[in-house]
Amino acid sequence: MDAATYKDFIFGLLFLKRRSDVF
Repeated sequence: MDAATYKDFIFGLLFLKRRSDVF
């Protein structure tokens, strides 16, 4: 995985986690 893909992956996980916490 290159850096950009890895960063998008991490941000995606954080975004989903935050959404699940909100709902």
